[in-house]
Amino acid sequence: MFILAVFALQIFGDSVTNSVDTFALFSRQSTLSHLVVPLVVVSFVMITFAKFQNNSIFRSLLKLLLANKNFEQILKEDLKLSSSGSVALVLNYFFIISTCAFLSIQASVKGVSIPFSIIVALAIPAGVFILQLASLWIIGLVTREMKLIVVPLLQTIVIIEFVGFILFFLALVWVLNPQFSSYFLLTFEIVLTFGFLIRFFKSLFSVLRKGVSWYYIILYFCTLEILPLFIAYYYVSKEFQ
Repeated sequence: MFILAVFALQIFGDSVTNSVDTFALFSRQSTLSHLVVPLVVVSFVMITFAKFQNNSIFRSLLKLLLANKNFEQILKEDLKLSSSGSVALVLNYFFIISTCAFLSIQASVKGVSIPFSIIVALAIPAGVFILQLASLWIIGLVTREMKLIVVPLLQTIVIIEFVGFILFFLALVWVLNPQFSSYFLLTFEIVLTFGFLIRFFKSLFSVLRKGVSWYYIILYFCTLEILPLFIAYYYVSKEFQ
């Protein structure tokens, strides 16, 4: 009897192991879908609400992104950042970027737990957003030139609203096609880099037109923008190793 059992295990062992692995993979993907799909749905509701409140809101965001000298004029005429539609897009940004961050962690880091991924995915976007606004506010207080940072602050909000809108489509396709996670992860990184570069150059041109020295600009970006991101990346990557 024992010999028959060993013989059967040798014949069916691989198929049983593969079945167990397949079931575990299916179970994990199902769990991820139950976590991520509601966030994508919430994002869709917020985007729809923003569109309902202001039918031309996304066209206005694009005009603001492309605007150079008439940024404040377009902002007054086409889009008020204090409106309910604009607030909905800011909230959408946090929902959808946390969703993409969660999917990125699950796709790129093996063995990481889902609760820890959720915590990191929620903390990093919120931390970066607070850092971006706080750094500009600190510069305004130190230099006693709060007027200099008004336009960069408004540009930051406009950029995150537009980036959140783009990331919604990425997250939607990502959830429906998890087997292509590596490609979506690369796209996510490209979108974030693109948003950072737009914010950098638009803020740069804004303060240069107001006579700020290159020395202070370089000092600001090195100490309050780039350095904190490097520190955060170091500790997060060390935690995931």
